Amino acid sequence: MTGDTWLVFWMRPENEMGRNACVELEFEDGSNLRDSRTRDRRGVLMHPAVARERVGEWSRVECHIGKRHAGKRVRRVLIGAGPFRAGFGLMKTGEFAVAFDDVVIGTADKLPDVKISAERTAGAGGRPGRLRLAADRPEVKIRYSLNGLPPAASSPVYVKPLTFDRPGIHEVRYRAFARGGAPLGTCARVFLEVPGSGRAGRPGSKGD
Repeated sequence: MTGDTWLVFWMRPENEMGRNACVELEFEDGSNLRDSRTRDRRGVLMHPAVARERVGEWSRVECHIGKRHAGKRVRRVLIGAGPFRAGFGLMKTGEFAVAFDDVVIGTADKLPDVKISAERTAGAGGRPGRLRLAADRPEVKIRYSLNGLPPAASSPVYVKPLTFDRPGIHEVRYRAFARGGAPLGTCARVFLEVPGSGRAGRPGSKGD
């Protein structure tokens, strides 16, 4: 594994005990994921003793395993379960019911497609237009362009909402990129209108 390796999977607990299950990795050096105190993107320990996700709902778990385990080789991928604590420190036995899907280990450019949400606020009453972008994977960068061409690895990185105060219709194209610069998914675009009497020219963005 490299420092940019991630473990990503979907899980859906079918009962309360199923929340105490997790994808487990055994490494060739004899160590494992569950005892390494590695945490997922939300800060939850990757250990089945820690309950995670909601019963009956599919949730995506993302863990940057390369941050702690770079240089190791995975020997086996397993499903770990338990122990389940029923309260007052008591252990409860029973059936662990949980579903897993799309388990992927790889660098950012090998993970499933990125979804980018775009939230537009049209300019009105002298206020500038605003565009917010957000990716569903924290390890990627969103790059954008304002010249009508698809963004490239050298295009500006989105770091805060883009604002437009020049009257006209502004086009923003955006795409996700891996940390190493490889493009991910497809390029998308959005139009944002700022009322006024001026002609639409090159967007006057304060975000770049």
